[in-house]
Amino acid sequence: MKDPIERLIAKITGDESMSAPMIKEELGAMYPYYKQFKSLRKLEGTQARLPFLIRE
Repeated sequence: MKDPIERLIAKITGDESMSAPMIKEELGAMYPYYKQFKSLRKLEGTQARLPFLIRE
């Protein structure tokens, strides 16, 4: 369990584990697209991407 300072820092910096349930509830069926967008934002350099998503 994180101490209060670590939880505060995680909340301020946007730690996904704390905000994911709230975002998932707000977005509903659109949440998988949000997750995909977040992962795409982290990519760097030239990418060869498929024009569709493979669902897990």
